[in-house]
Amino acid sequence: MLSSDTKIRSRAILLCLTCLLASCGFHLRGTQNAAVADFNTIHISANGEMLALLRRGFQRANKEVTTTASAAEYSLVVSGIRNSRRAVATTSNISVAEYELVQAVEVRLLANDRVEVIPAVRVATERSYSFDNENLESSSEEEALLREEMRRDLSEQILRRVNISITNYQNSRENISG
Repeated sequence: MLSSDTKIRSRAILLCLTCLLASCGFHLRGTQNAAVADFNTIHISANGEMLALLRRGFQRANKEVTTTASAAEYSLVVSGIRNSRRAVATTSNISVAEYELVQAVEVRLLANDRVEVIPAVRVATERSYSFDNENLESSSEEEALLREEMRRDLSEQILRRVNISITNYQNSRENISG
């Protein structure tokens, strides 16, 4: 049985660790509460799952996603989606031990007056994973899960970039006019 002194020490250590964790800025992924830019409509030109992820992200922020660029305040163009995989480590018998995955897209944001709010820019994310030659099924499942996580990460990067760029664009227009 633990003594009273040991219990107090354990609780003090736990309290200190909790305070350290909270003070370092730790937060769970996807829980950022950034201020949302002041706009109502956006058109997204993208394909497949990236379009669905971006649409859901804007809708969660109470932004209407329009079907035509002319009906929107801003138009987001996501193109050139690229996926790559390269070996980054090998075993002693020259078989692959680790792969690096890279997903990248080109992003461009236009205001409805055709001003480039975000000039064409590459947004990318990368991950690496250990490859097990003896267990190909689990390695391919891990790669599929990583690619899905990477798509979500890319969409979140794009949403944050669009949000801050629109805010900056609107602030610069207010400074010019006022």
